[in-house]
Amino acid sequence: MASNYTTNYGLCQWEATDNFVRTEFNQDNARIDAALGRVEDLAASAGRNVAELLLQQYYEEKETGWKQALVFDGFQDQQLIASMTAGVLRGSQGVSLSAAGQGNVELGCTATNNSLANRPRTKTCTAVGGGNITGFRFYTTLVGIPAGNFVVTWTLFVNGAQARQGSVSLYMPLAKTEQTLTIPATALAKGDTFYLQLHATTGGCFSYTGDDGGGQCGTFLITPVSAASGSLTTPALALPDRGLLRAWVRYRGGSVGLSALSGENVWPLTLIETRSTVNAQGEACSEAAFRGAGGFPETGDLAFRLDLDPEGDAVTVFDYGIILA
Repeated sequence: MASNYTTNYGLCQWEATDNFVRTEFNQDNARIDAALGRVEDLAASAGRNVAELLLQQYYEEKETGWKQALVFDGFQDQQLIASMTAGVLRGSQGVSLSAAGQGNVELGCTATNNSLANRPRTKTCTAVGGGNITGFRFYTTLVGIPAGNFVVTWTLFVNGAQARQGSVSLYMPLAKTEQTLTIPATALAKGDTFYLQLHATTGGCFSYTGDDGGGQCGTFLITPVSAASGSLTTPALALPDRGLLRAWVRYRGGSVGLSALSGENVWPLTLIETRSTVNAQGEACSEAAFRGAGGFPETGDLAFRLDLDPEGDAVTVFDYGIILA
C-alpha cells in the first residue's frame, strides 16, 4: 500500500519499499476522472455564458470582436451558411423545416370596398406549414376619378415585424380589376404569423374587403416548402487547435443534431442534455447540449453541420454556439 498521498486529491504516492495494490490504482483513476469532469463542466459552463453574452450582443447588432475559439450564429444573415438542403428555410426567427408545406391563403372578396388611402390591411394569418410568400393578388376599382396608373405601396409583416416593403405602379380602370403584387421570396415556418398592408395616396383608389368583413381582400401566393429531414452546413472555418468541443442549440419542435466536418469525414457530437429555456425573444424553447471529445482533427479547418428533424411536424432553430478547447 502507498505510504503517502498528494495534497489536493489524495492520490497515492509510493515509496520504493511499498507494495502496489490494484484497488489504489482504481481509486486514483476514479478521483482523477471526477476532477477532470468537474474542470470540463466548469469550462463548459463558462463557455456557455460567454456564448450567451455574445449572442445577445449579436442580436442587438453590437460588435462582438474577435472570437477565434467560438462559433455562433443566430441566422440574421447568410455569413455562416455555406449550404442548406431542400426544405430548410431561413426566416425571421431562424432556420426551419416543416414536414408539410403552406400553400396559397385565400382571404376571399366581398362587394364592399375601402379607399387605399386608409391603409387597409389583411387579417393576420398563421402558417400551417413551411413556404415562401411570393406575391399577393387582390382587386381594385376607382371612385370619382378617371382610369390611369397609380402607385400602390405594400408592406409585409411576419411575426409582427416588417419583413418586406415595395411600391408598384398599377393600371386601374373603373371596373373591378384583379391586380397582382410580386413579393421577393419571404420564408414562413409553421406557426409564423403574417399580414399585408396596402396604401395609395390617391383617395379615389379603392380595394375590396375580404370575407372576414373588414380586412383587405386577396390571396397570399405561397410556394409550399417541406421535407422529412434536412441540414445546414457552415463554411470550412479556420479554428485554433482543440481537443474538445461543447455546443448548445436553441430550438423549438422536432429534434436537432450537430456534427463536425473535415472534407468528406463526419464526426457527430454526442447529445448530453436537453433542457427547457427561452430564446432571445423570451419565447419558450428547448436547448440541446452537445459534446465532442476526440476523433475529429485537432488542427486545421473545421466545418459544422446542423441536422433538423421535424418529427412529422416542424422544427425551428433559433441559434447555436460552439466552444473549442
